[in-house]
Formats: sequence, C-alpha cells, structure tokens
Amino acid sequence: MGYRPMAELRSWATMALTSLLPAGAEMAYIAGSSGQGRTPAVIVADLDGDGFPEISVVYRMHGELRIAILHRNQDHSWRQVANFKGLGCEVTDLIVAPIAAPGKNTLLIGWQIGSIWSVLDLIEWTPGGYKRLLPGDRYYSKLEAEDMPGGPGAPSGQAEIALWVHDTGEAYKVSVYRWDGEKLVSASPEATRYYFKRVVRYYEDLVKEYPDYTFYKTYLEDARKKANARQANAGKSLRL
Repeated sequence: MGYRPMAELRSWATMALTSLLPAGAEMAYIAGSSGQGRTPAVIVADLDGDGFPEISVVYRMHGELRIAILHRNQDHSWRQVANFKGLGCEVTDLIVAPIAAPGKNTLLIGWQIGSIWSVLDLIEWTPGGYKRLLPGDRYYSKLEAEDMPGGPGAPSGQAEIALWVHDTGEAYKVSVYRWDGEKLVSASPEATRYYFKRVVRYYEDLVKEYPDYTFYKTYLEDARKKANARQANAGKSLRL
C-alpha cells in the first residue's frame, strides 16, 4: 500500500469499509467533530507487528457501538479478526501507541459515558488473538500518550499515558501511568516530572487568563512541585 499520510489513509480506509461493514451498520465519528470536517472513527496502523497495517473501525449497529479490527490477506482482501462491544455512547479518542511493549502498537479507545467523561479501553494483539487489557473502570476527561523520558532520561520505546480527570472549572487532576505487564501503574518519577512541565504551562496560562480565580494558583503550585520533585527532594537532603 506504500506510505500515505494518516488523513489520506483514514479517507482511503473509510471508502474501503463501505463494503466491509455489516449490513445496516453506520460509521461512527469522533465526538466533537462536526459537519464536513467530522472525523471518522477509523485508524490504520500495524497492531500485530507483521509490518502491515490493520484497519480499526468503530461503527454503530442496532443502537450500540462496536469496534472491529480488519486484517489484510495476501490477496489484498480484508477479513475481520476481532470485534468488541463499545463501552459508551460515543467515541472521544482513537489512537495507537506502544503501551504494552516497546515498539508494538496498542489500540487506545476513549468511550464517552458523559458530557466530560470517557472510559479508557486498551486493545492489544497477543498470540492468542486480540484482547482487552483493562476492565473498563479507568475514567478520564482528556488523555495523551507519549514515550516519555524515564530511568536514565531517554525514551524507552514504550509509551506512558497521561489522564486528565476533570475537577472544577478548567482544572484537572492529572496522573501519568505506564503498563507493567498486568495493569496500569504510576509512571517513573522521571516521566512524571517530564510531563508535569507541560501541566505547569497549562496552569500558568489559566492563572494569567483568570488572575482572580485563586484555586488555579493552587493547581499550579501542585504541578510545579511534581515537575520539580527531584530538585525539591535534593534540597531537603542537603538541609538535613
């Protein structure tokens, strides 16, 4: 198929899926996108590590959402290799990142369950087929996935997940996680410090925009502590 930009791949896959989805199925779209610019809930990426991309698509059928994963055969036809019931009423996120193993893509889906809430779903290829990694109880409002510096400071090839959980106003409680082989656990201190520098910038902008909202200053102070945890601990050690 050759290299194509993601937008072009999504457009190509969307057209190809017209004949591949079950009769009566309707393509789902990413929540928040609208009009002619709305984004189909389709992603094209290699999930099983064979060097060829799969098509992952969310569709609506009989009033419920489902996600199907399609694998390309040697004759260039497509076959469904996995299908899972959706966990919400809309799709807020559909991305891939190497969450479970370095260099191997995991499918991340955000299923909307409220106006500002989604439940995180991770789907991973295994020798026994595709499986869900989470029980469906990890809620968030916004997410980012990135291979963050950890340990000696260099990226590991395995991505961390930052979950933003709405608290009040435009403030969020932010946590950074990594996959330990069985579950999501807190990311390394290095990765946490790295990411919270971004959180600091977010709250600095809010404090500038809303100088009278003192609670944003509290969130900013907390983010600064987490972004500079090592320096703070080192200072305490010196004072001792």
